[in-house]
Amino acid sequence: MTTYERLVNVFTKVMEDDAELSKLSPEADLFKDLQLNSIGLLYMAIAIEEEFGISFKNEDINSLRTVNDVINYLESK
Repeated sequence: MTTYERLVNVFTKVMEDDAELSKLSPEADLFKDLQLNSIGLLYMAIAIEEEFGISFKNEDINSLRTVNDVINYLESK
């Protein structure tokens, strides 16, 4: 399973709105397209940490803007 596929599984578990999930793509903006707010981003970060066995630093989380940013971050770890 690719990093993107694993990430899609995490987003599917955490996000409740199917309308935002339909916009999920590597280019999707976490805030504009997927409608995450700061709390939603925190929940997503926790779920990603659990799935991938990593720990985010606060400054790293704040630098993530798109799904592709998350993929690149995960693949660099």
